[in-house]
Amino acid sequence: GTDLTYTGYQSSGSGSASLLQNGEDVNRPFTSQSSGDIYYSFLINVTAASITGDYPVHLGAATLGTSFYSRVWVKKDASTNACYFGLAKQSEAAANVIYDTTAHPFNTTILIVVRYSIVSTTTTDDVMSMWINPTLGTTAPVSNLTITNAAYTDMVDVGRIVLRQGTAANALNCLVDGIRVGTEWQDCGGLASGN
Repeated sequence: GTDLTYTGYQSSGSGSASLLQNGEDVNRPFTSQSSGDIYYSFLINVTAASITGDYPVHLGAATLGTSFYSRVWVKKDASTNACYFGLAKQSEAAANVIYDTTAHPFNTTILIVVRYSIVSTTTTDDVMSMWINPTLGTTAPVSNLTITNAAYTDMVDVGRIVLRQGTAANALNCLVDGIRVGTEWQDCGGLASGN
């Protein structure tokens, strides 16, 4: 697809990925991390979604198994052509995903930044935060969402970013572009065009 654009954030320059139902899932490895913070960011333009919701982007372990972490969810507003963005630690049911309360119109490019913080106190205390259309700059603003879910074990290592094309029943269609992964806010949310 065409490049998605967001002021101050550089897209891929090679076109966006179109995620449709029942398509091909793809992933890309990055330097595996087992401590500290992992940030990922991307531009998304949603053209259709269901009220149930689905997750098009998430993290995985260096050796990708079937445990998908830090899932970004998208669901349709019940009465308008708009959607909400949510966050889940791992395998939460759609009804248990935590969503931001601001609806965003379909066919609008949105910048999402997610931080997965590896906390070494216990095996269930990692923290995830999400920014939706954050102000880009040298320091992170207050996040839209921050979650922990002790019902699921933490990741042992983080080493893959994954695009997932969902099921037809959940009817999520979107374009994704400008995917970035790093260990600091500046890698994903502090960018300016040309960086």
